[in-house]
Amino acid sequence: MSEPSKRPSLLARHSVHRWIPNSLIILMIVFFLVPFAMRGARMALQGMRNDVKDWLPSDFQETVELEWFGRHFVGERFVLLTWPGFTEDSPKARLLIDKLEKETVPADLDDVEPTAPASGNLAADEATEDGATDDSAPADAVASNADSSAPIDASPTVEGSLAENSENTDSSVSEPSTPEASDKSNDTVSPDRLAMDRELERARRFGDRYGLFAGQDFLNWGGLDEKWLESESGAWYYVLPDGKVYRWDGKQNVIGWIGRGLKRASGRYELEGEHVATFGDTLNLPDDSQNPVYGDTRRLTARLFKTIQTGPELLEQLASEGGPLWPFGDVAEEFKPIKARRDALERLTGSMFAPAVPAGFTWRVEDFKALLPESTLEAMPEGWEDRYREFVRDLVETRYQGDREKLIAASSSAQAEHWYAAFDELGVAEPPRQTALIVTLSEVGKRNLSRVLGRGLFGAPQGKLLELAAESGITPPPSPPMAPPPFNWAAKNAPIPEPALRMGGPPVDNVAIDEEGRITQVRLIGYSVFLGLFLAYLCFRSAKVTIMIFFVGGISAVSAIGFVWWFGSSLDAVLLSMPPLVYVLGLSGAVHIVNYYRDAVEDKGVEGAPERALRHGWWPCTLASFTTAIGLLSLYTSNIVPIRKFGLFAAIGVMSTLVVLFLYLPAALQTFVPKFK
Repeated sequence: MSEPSKRPSLLARHSVHRWIPNSLIILMIVFFLVPFAMRGARMALQGMRNDVKDWLPSDFQETVELEWFGRHFVGERFVLLTWPGFTEDSPKARLLIDKLEKETVPADLDDVEPTAPASGNLAADEATEDGATDDSAPADAVASNADSSAPIDASPTVEGSLAENSENTDSSVSEPSTPEASDKSNDTVSPDRLAMDRELERARRFGDRYGLFAGQDFLNWGGLDEKWLESESGAWYYVLPDGKVYRWDGKQNVIGWIGRGLKRASGRYELEGEHVATFGDTLNLPDDSQNPVYGDTRRLTARLFKTIQTGPELLEQLASEGGPLWPFGDVAEEFKPIKARRDALERLTGSMFAPAVPAGFTWRVEDFKALLPESTLEAMPEGWEDRYREFVRDLVETRYQGDREKLIAASSSAQAEHWYAAFDELGVAEPPRQTALIVTLSEVGKRNLSRVLGRGLFGAPQGKLLELAAESGITPPPSPPMAPPPFNWAAKNAPIPEPALRMGGPPVDNVAIDEEGRITQVRLIGYSVFLGLFLAYLCFRSAKVTIMIFFVGGISAVSAIGFVWWFGSSLDAVLLSMPPLVYVLGLSGAVHIVNYYRDAVEDKGVEGAPERALRHGWWPCTLASFTTAIGLLSLYTSNIVPIRKFGLFAAIGVMSTLVVLFLYLPAALQTFVPKFK
């Protein structure tokens, strides 16, 4: 009598279909869930947010008081800008200020939340709720974009009396006057020009209200000669040559991408969208001219700035006749403007103006000349060097007991007094001081700091403020090197052409943290991937096993990031250190299971080896992950938000590696049987 046939292992059985083993079913389920993890990771990375206030413990009395003051007194996000040579008569400053003013949102729209029109009637939709989908950019457009020849920001061609509105070709869009301002000058502005101004202002307000930005150059991607704009919610809009604006109905997912690809390959794809507004259709344009909004889609983009304040403007407000610092009493009339100006400069020194002399100034003739511009040197009287030396000598003897070092160490206000006295002695006006300007952000700008200050990392557009500075002849901060130390030494120490833009303020800090976090993540991922692949292949000498181990670590790290978005939270600089941690722990568990598998194959052969390996390895792997997760979860007791988030999501990520480890790896070993050398 023959022995009964041995029953196949669980992974080798065909429970669903006689041609499909259970191991393949498990792999299909795993790969079905992978896009969800990748989408969550992508959305989490796009929504990364850093705020220095998160590092203030919420239960501290100082934090409570800071939040109270923030609600009642500090309502603006400001950026302080300066650069070498920025004085009140700097032409670069005037050019930059003009560009910034064209990108300043009207006061009556600054507090408007972004909405998406629900119908084609823009006027009727301005009070509606946000109906925008969270669809992202049509990524499959990138491949077809290579054929585009015209830039997305091509300037319109408008002739006759309207041509002046269409000559601007830089990124600061020519700003039309508001309808109210236009009404006041109806007697000097032609009806066509007035209509153009109103239409362009209406287009700009549309962009302000719905938070639109100039996207990548997907010109004619849909075959309608359309141009594209991206909203801050991730929805995409396109503009047709006749000025009609549509919100794209396409879905940004794997199924939508494949479907569009097949339709485009067969020539059956048609661009579909919801009509939301029309611009320029009522204008009296020449027959051969472009629609002005289609010709320059930046006229539909959101304005990111609210107010602009320069040091010279504040100085004028303080020192003007009848102003807060205008002197009264015994001061001679001819000296009142000088005294008021100097008092105002002293009041603004350290905030909007640099000190009169730099720290460590020696007061020698050579150093004095080095601080003077050419125009001041030309105005100096003959023999001024000797008079200056005599002035400094008397100053040191009478005020500092003959010790020049005491003069050098004097306070900033005392040195400013001596600086003015030196020029009074020489009979020459002192040169203008280094100054700065303050820009506050609109509501759209506050929500999209990278669009204002970003350095263009990973193909993202450069921030608007940096873009305008570059167009004004000021060198913006360069994109940081992606290579890890020490390979980034040359790029990191490369000289920056002057005048180099200097920026400060809370938004600058937050964007810098965001960008450095992303750079650190890229560097950590690069190191981790290289070392993981190298060591896995070195240990097992099998390409199949190396790929399996890498998949476990990689998809575990991606899932950990995805959980952040799926749970409604956001990434920050600290949380970006979580993926390498989960990746390494996933690799470690996979290496243990593969080692158990190799021992099982050597002991009883390939059949049933994945199950035997899992029986041996599930408990130590679970115990190691569980104890690690408990340790990480203890960080959740912290009262600092970034540390709490790191502890929670790192613990979730570590435990999620077990699911990938116990489902995917045995099924992969059963389906793709490796051979060890």
